[in-house]
Amino acid sequence: MKFFKDTDDNVFAFDEDGSQDKYISSDLVAISKGEADKLVEKAQEMSRAETEDYIPDTLSRFQMLSILKISKLDSGESMYQVVDNFINKLSDDSPDNIIIKTAWDSASEFRRESLLVSAIQKHLNLSAAEIDELFKNGAQLST
Repeated sequence: MKFFKDTDDNVFAFDEDGSQDKYISSDLVAISKGEADKLVEKAQEMSRAETEDYIPDTLSRFQMLSILKISKLDSGESMYQVVDNFINKLSDDSPDNIIIKTAWDSASEFRRESLLVSAIQKHLNLSAAEIDELFKNGAQLST
């Protein structure tokens, strides 16, 4: 393989036999395999760092309910138990309560900035950072 990079350090590889030379742009710079490996490794490290900092805006129903069931409070109860009890005790005397209860019962996804998540955050007395962590951890769950 022949290796090249562009001005943004993106790496390109072409067959050594010259069959792909027509695709090698004049703005690409030839580099060694070692240089290409280092650039690819650097890009992967940056991607991992970005992924670790990424906070999803949405969790699926499965992800939200699972992370709430897995997450325990100091009392030993799961967050799910506490939230479920709280929501089931809400009266139907306000539109917000009706929305929260309906979302809890039927939403297919949970948005970070939703009325339901705000109610959960307030009821559990969680900081924004703790909600972010809940969403990060929930996003890693899959069926």
